[in-house]
Order: sequence, then C-alpha cells, then structure tokens
Amino acid sequence: MTPNPEQSERILALAARVEAADGPNYALEVEIFKELHPEFAEYVQGRGGLVHPCDGSDVRVPSDVRPGNYTASIDAAVRLVPEGWCWTINTFGEPNDSASAYVLAETGKMVRPERQYIATPALALCAAALRARAGDGA
Repeated sequence: MTPNPEQSERILALAARVEAADGPNYALEVEIFKELHPEFAEYVQGRGGLVHPCDGSDVRVPSDVRPGNYTASIDAAVRLVPEGWCWTINTFGEPNDSASAYVLAETGKMVRPERQYIATPALALCAAALRARAGDGA
C-alpha cells in the first residue's frame, strides 16, 4: 500500500523520533502500530494480542492488540521492512557505540535513516524501514 502524502509525513515524523530515541520505547511502538494498522488502533491497550474466536471461523478478533517490539527487537523491526526489500545493519564500537541500517528496494534505491549513528541496531532498522514505507525509496 502506497501512503498518501499526509500518511507519508506522519510516518517520516515517526522515523525521525525513532532515530532520536536512546533505547526501546513502547509508547513509540504503539504509535507506529497505530499508523501502520489503523484498523486496530482502538484496540491497542497493553501487551495482549490478536485472538481467534472459539466458533471455528478463521476471523481474528482484536483483543488488547499488542504492537511489535519494533524499537527493541531486530526480529520485530525486520517485519517493518517492505516485502521484497533487502536490509542490512552495521554496528559501531567506541567512540560511538551505535548502529546504522539501510533497506534496499528491488529498484536498487537505498533508504537509510537521516542520522548516521543511532542508539541500537533495532532502532536503526526500524527507522530505515519506516522511511521506506513512507515512500522514500519506492
């Protein structure tokens, strides 16, 4: 799904906040989830999940929907990378003790955070993926 200009602006603002974060941030994860999954926005309450009803149907019912740990986990952040895109993370020791990341579109366009050094690998990948989703590299 290609975001409209207003959605792109909001996603880019979230990416900038991720880049500026100094560590995992659950409130930011909630905002990312609500932006990317507006159909579940009103259900994001705490740390629950999607549940299947007991009637045998294949429909999932939101029940205390929980966002991914996008800012804390590389495994969660990679789920933000657009389908078909490649990604990489670099880590740096002293004096920066930080990370950077980029995602690469099928077209060869590279998308990376605006800041070179970001506090953690998960934050770096999360920021790059959000920028890609905003249309920076589409």
